Amino acid sequence: MEELLNADTKEVGSSLKLKAMLYLILAEIQRVNYAFDNERNMNCYTDEYIEKAIDYIHKNYSRNIKIADVARYIGFNRSYFSKIFKGNMNISPQTYLIQYRMKRAADLLNSTNLSVGDIARSTGYGDALCFSKVFKSVIGVSPSKYREKTIRENNNIDG
Repeated sequence: MEELLNADTKEVGSSLKLKAMLYLILAEIQRVNYAFDNERNMNCYTDEYIEKAIDYIHKNYSRNIKIADVARYIGFNRSYFSKIFKGNMNISPQTYLIQYRMKRAADLLNSTNLSVGDIARSTGYGDALCFSKVFKSVIGVSPSKYREKTIRENNNIDG
């Protein structure tokens, strides 16, 4: 832009040179606008993809799903899906899936007499020991301690 403003208009071919510079400026403006429009459109679609992914997780958490399954369901590769999910949710999709499973497990521990193994299988874990370790790392206590604590708290409220 500065070169355009400081150009010597008396120089031979200066009008062509000025037109060329103007075209370069217009081309850059068009490139920036195109990139901006694409980003804006992608952000609109991204919200829909994230909602679709969360819905898939909520409906399928009890199966042994992986993040690659969720990404495939919405039509993205795993890496790109993880990037947009974390960008929108401030949490990785893997962490979201684990936290959702542990929330559902806590609900089951509170409301049923299912064994820890049955709850593990109900939340997508084939191995009760692995489930218990994850539960303790997320909730802070083992599933059996969590159930005991909940029963004590409910008895204190009822009593």
